Amino acid sequence: HKLIKYYLTDKLSNVVIHIESGIYKNQTVNWSFTMPHYTITLQGNHYNKPIFDGKGSVEPWFRMAYHKNASYSNIHIENLQIRNYNNAILFKGDKNNFNKDVSRNSVKDCDFINIGDKYSLAPVGYAAISVSNSRYNIFENNTFKNIVNNKITCNTNHKCFPTKHLIHAFYLSYYASKNIIRHNSFKNISGDAIKVRDFSNFNLIEYNSFDKVRRVFQDWYATYHNIAKEDHVECYSWGNILRYNRVGLNFDGTKNALLSDIKIVFYKKSGQQSFCKTSVFKKYKIDIHTFVNEIVNTERMYSLNNSWYNNFSKDYRK
Repeated sequence: HKLIKYYLTDKLSNVVIHIESGIYKNQTVNWSFTMPHYTITLQGNHYNKPIFDGKGSVEPWFRMAYHKNASYSNIHIENLQIRNYNNAILFKGDKNNFNKDVSRNSVKDCDFINIGDKYSLAPVGYAAISVSNSRYNIFENNTFKNIVNNKITCNTNHKCFPTKHLIHAFYLSYYASKNIIRHNSFKNISGDAIKVRDFSNFNLIEYNSFDKVRRVFQDWYATYHNIAKEDHVECYSWGNILRYNRVGLNFDGTKNALLSDIKIVFYKKSGQQSFCKTSVFKKYKIDIHTFVNEIVNTERMYSLNNSWYNNFSKDYRK
C-alpha cells in the first residue's frame, strides 16, 4: 500500500499490479488504500490465471470496507482464479450511511470455484461476491462454479436450520444500486444466484447463463422494524432488470430453475412501509430513464427476453 500511495502521489497516474501465475495459499487481503481520481488494478495473466486457494479459509480472499476517499474506490480485479473460500470478495460500504459507499469497481474474467461453507470451516457462507452500499460496479465475463452451503446452523434461540439456501454468487445489499452483471456463467449454486436486499435498485443483469441454481434472482428485505434493536429500517428494491439470460435446471437437476422471487410482505402496522415511502424512497429515488431509457419506473423487477434450455452444453457469452 505504501508503494502504491507513493507512486500515485508522485506520478499522478493509474496503477496496474501484475500478479504472477502460480498458486497462492491461505491469502487474505484487507484493502485500505484508494484514490478517487485513479484506478488500481489487480491483474493476473489471462492465459495462465494465478490461483488463490483459501484451503477452507473462514476469511474472504479480498475485503474492502469504507474509509476516507473510498466512495470512488476504483478497484479493479482481473484474470484470477479464487477457490476454496467461504466468501471471496467483499465491497463493503457503511450500511447505515448511504453516502459512505465503496463504488466504481469491477471484477472481470475471474473464476470463483468451491465457495461456501461446504468448502470452509465457517458455519455458514453468504456470497462469492458481496456488494454492500456499493454502486456503479461492473462484473463481467466471470465464472461461478460450486457455490454451495451444506451445513446446519443454529441461532441464539437454539433454532437450527440448513444453510443450503443462504449462499449466493452475488449478494447486493444496502443501497447497492446501478451495478452491471453481464456475460457471466453460473453453475451449481445451492442458493439463489443473485440476491438483492434493502434498497438496491436499477441493477442490470443480462447475457448470463445459469444452470443448477435454486433461482436466478431473489428480491428480499428484512422485516425488522424496531429501530431500537436493529441498525436501520430496511426497504424493498425496485427497477432491477433481468434480460437476455439463459436458464437451465434447478440445483437438484429435477426441473427448470425459477427465474425470480420477490418478497411482497410489508409491515404497515410497524411503520416500515410509511418510513420507506416518506423518507428513504423520497430522498434517494432516481429516475430509471437515466439508466435504461426504454423502461418506465413502475416495477420492482423487469424480466425481458430470458430463455430456458435443458441441454447445458455451452456457456452463453457473446
